[in-house]
Amino acid sequence: MNLPEFNDLLALSRENPEALERLRRQLVDQVISGANPDTQARLRGLQFQIDAQRQLSSSAMGACVRLSRMMNASFAELMTQLNQPSDTPPQTNAKIIPFARSVNDEVL
Repeated sequence: MNLPEFNDLLALSRENPEALERLRRQLVDQVISGANPDTQARLRGLQFQIDAQRQLSSSAMGACVRLSRMMNASFAELMTQLNQPSDTPPQTNAKIIPFARSVNDEVL
């Protein structure tokens, strides 16, 4: 499903907000369903949080402010993780295989 033109969305929001909401949900579901299966559960959880913040708001502007705060908090957490990495080195299970030594392109 493709996103309609802006003017069509604007008209839909004025004339039939329920249809616009159905379209929004369809498009969100389409994006989540098209994501890597390993990340779909996380995306559905995030969408649940977004929907909850929207429902708690009494206006579209209030929802926008709530979602903006949510994004800023997530960004701040990411910045903290990037700037202050854990003291514990990452666990690896890789086996290190040394290169063969060679002299004049002959393998020793």
